[in-house]
Amino acid sequence: MTKDNIVLVVCILVPLCWVAAGVLTRVDESVPVIEDPVLHFDRSGAAAEAREFSAAYPDRTLGSIEARQSTGFLKDRLEQLGYQISYTHFDATVAGKRQVGRNVLAFRQGPRPEILAVAARYDNMTTAGGGGSDNAAGIGVLLELARVFSEAPARHSLLVVALDGNSWGALGARDLAENHAGRRQLAAVISLDRIDAAAASLSLATAGQFGGGAPAWLRSLARRSAAAAGIPFAEPGGFREHMQRALPFTRTDQGPFLRQGIPAVNLGAAAGSSGGDEAADGLDAVGVVAEIMLRSMDGLQRMPGEQEGGFRLHRAKVLSPAVVKVLHYLAFAPFAALLLFHWRRFADDLDLGRLKREFMTLGATLLPFLLAYYFIRLMDRIRLLPRYSLYPPSASDAAFAGLQWKVLAGLAGVVIVAAVVLYFIVKTLSRRLPRPDFNVSKLICLVLSGLVALAALMQNGYWAVSFLLLPALVAGLAGAGGSAGARAANRLLLVAAMGVPCALFVWHGANPHAGMTWLWWELIALAGGMYSMAGYFLAGAAVALGIRYVTMQSYAAGR
Repeated sequence: MTKDNIVLVVCILVPLCWVAAGVLTRVDESVPVIEDPVLHFDRSGAAAEAREFSAAYPDRTLGSIEARQSTGFLKDRLEQLGYQISYTHFDATVAGKRQVGRNVLAFRQGPRPEILAVAARYDNMTTAGGGGSDNAAGIGVLLELARVFSEAPARHSLLVVALDGNSWGALGARDLAENHAGRRQLAAVISLDRIDAAAASLSLATAGQFGGGAPAWLRSLARRSAAAAGIPFAEPGGFREHMQRALPFTRTDQGPFLRQGIPAVNLGAAAGSSGGDEAADGLDAVGVVAEIMLRSMDGLQRMPGEQEGGFRLHRAKVLSPAVVKVLHYLAFAPFAALLLFHWRRFADDLDLGRLKREFMTLGATLLPFLLAYYFIRLMDRIRLLPRYSLYPPSASDAAFAGLQWKVLAGLAGVVIVAAVVLYFIVKTLSRRLPRPDFNVSKLICLVLSGLVALAALMQNGYWAVSFLLLPALVAGLAGAGGSAGARAANRLLLVAAMGVPCALFVWHGANPHAGMTWLWWELIALAGGMYSMAGYFLAGAAVALGIRYVTMQSYAAGR
């Protein structure tokens, strides 16, 4: 069997493994949904609470006077229902200014030590008008659920939380998940956000912030609770969920809990027409399903042990994290086969001189990306970039600082000057080295691509498969063009292979609404720590290797 046939067979077997994993996976129904539930959620009451809250406190941005005043409103409402009220506070940075966020916690002790929690953010963005969708609707549902469960006996303790700081990276949820004294007793958290006006169907958010995902049992419970209530239900799965896990910058408050291994989901109402505070159908869908889920979990003698969530492949089929990890590694099997064949054929042509030449050239390609990173960090250190605790705001938000062309011009200048200087340095130092050989250069780059892919798989397999797999396969398959036209075609193919993950990043990125300020927004996010240093360096190394694959098309093949 030829090399091409073996690679083709491996390419066919990999997706078959995904299909087989889905077929063999069982649907998790470990938490039974209560039958014929007698529900007490009143959508008119929730809508009234939402209207009153948003009308009285339209500007609830983190650190504002109205945001602090609104917590008094929430405290009074929850205290009247018999809950024990407490506050937690956390520091935040918004546009370079220190702010203090506040969470409102209402607690009701139950016979069992496990705590069921329901949460909704009360803060909004500076462009919001305080309508039901942002997020007074969630607060309305939260207060109505608090009323419902204040009147019902419960086996488990209940924690009702109004969260602050969602707009800047779910800061209130992060503080609660990381620092609250009772976080280890949290058995499950239901977040209430993205409740669109006049929507009658339910949407589920399941991704963790910077890692993690909702466990299969909690997803299944949400799905079956919606079915029991006769409410249309949508949840991420397949390609969409894969991309969400590849870029895990969650905008809803389940994210930080999942990162800490606490089971959580976000219930929202799927997109509908805008209707201000007339979100009665959306309120009803979210409130009813949340009540069924809480009553079902409260009826358990023992909570499920699964905390880490897998990947929803199709319908109710959720693959376990261990299976997904194996499949992610298997996805690179065709690339590994290409690397092995190339190594067996051309490893004997490796010599110290050609190794020196390739590493110098690759280093010169990578160094401008590293200098760009440290330039951005320097601009942040000397306060030329607006600072935020974690996420920058939407580019349409009043708190978003406008473009600073001096910084962008400086960054472009650093990259261009470094690239030019390094080009001439490498050109001078490589004069006495052996002439470059396409196959040797490709072999070295394939080995380094394999190491980058391995490091990326260890960091985030979803990211590795989504952004590195296609360019690696195309680079492994692209040979030395025998003519100018063939070399040009290879270059176009390689550029297109790199362009696909770039387009996916822009399309599924953390802030797709930034428009022309997208690059500026990404720089602020990188400086603020939303993107990790390891992630940036891996991405930079992948791009540098992609550039090398394109430029080495001008080399002649030794044999």
